[in-house]
This record gives sequence, C-alpha cells and structure tokens, in this order.
Amino acid sequence: MPQALQYSAVMAICILWIAARARGVGVGWVSILEPEVVTRALEVADSWELIGYLCVGYPLSDDDKPALMRVGWEKCDPRAARLLVR
Repeated sequence: MPQALQYSAVMAICILWIAARARGVGVGWVSILEPEVVTRALEVADSWELIGYLCVGYPLSDDDKPALMRVGWEKCDPRAARLLVR
C-alpha cells in the first residue's frame, strides 16, 4: 500500500493530539498554507512531503469551538451543514 507512510504519520499526529489534550496542551493543525512554500522555507529535500503543520502549546482558555470558528474566519458552506444533520 503506497500511502502507508502518510497514513502512519497522520495516525502519529492523532495520537500526539490526544495525549497532548489529556495533559492540557493544545494542538492546532494549520491548513491554510502552501506545502511547496513551507518545503522551501524549511529547506528540506524536494522529495519530502508535508503531512501536517502543527501549532502546539498551552491555550490561554479552553473552548469547544476552534478559535477560527469563534471569530467567523470561514463561513460554513450551507450544503455541508445539511450533510451533518442527515
């Protein structure tokens, strides 16, 4: 299965996230970036593939809603909301 390495990396991130939250550490997955730009900025080999860019640290407060959602950064597509209630 060619994607096994990528899936393993995602599972490791998931386990890190759960363990961090159990200890009061916040984790955020940054999804608003261009992988090629990050690869160049980090000066890694072109053969590397960006799987995730994470922010990890102690949150100032705890909330059930992600910060970007609280401030209305991106409005939900109404079609997606319909899928959630089915």
